[in-house]
Order: sequence, then structure tokens, then C-alpha cells
Amino acid sequence: MLVQIYEVRTPEEAIALTRLGVDRIGVLVGNGAFPRELDADRAREVFAATPSEPSAWRYRYLRTPMRLLG
Repeated sequence: MLVQIYEVRTPEEAIALTRLGVDRIGVLVGNGAFPRELDADRAREVFAATPSEPSAWRYRYLRTPMRLLG
């Protein structure tokens, strides 16, 4: 069983969730159309706080082009 937590908003949340053993985190990325959306720069900060294996840790719900997230 995989545990996924979506709409992570801060690097601190991302770190805490990975320490708890959460398998995947997600960030809602966009231009502010939804209250919990993060801009691309903030999303990068959240993902930078996680382990480097993207397939194991990172999910992105995108409302912005992937190229903006690097």
C-alpha cells in the first residue's frame, strides 16, 4: 500500500511527511485560481526538501507547464 498526501504547502511539511514514511507527496501548482495553489518557485522549494528520487517521492498536480518547474 502506498500513502500519498496531496497539497503539501511548505518544505517543512514535505520533510515531516517523508520522515513519517509517506510514499508520495503532491503539490497543486498554478496561478492562484485555487486557494491552495503554489507558484512554480514555491513548488520547487517544496520538492527540493524531499529525497532526490522523483519517481518515488514527487507528484505534481499541474496547472502550469512542466518546464516551469525544472
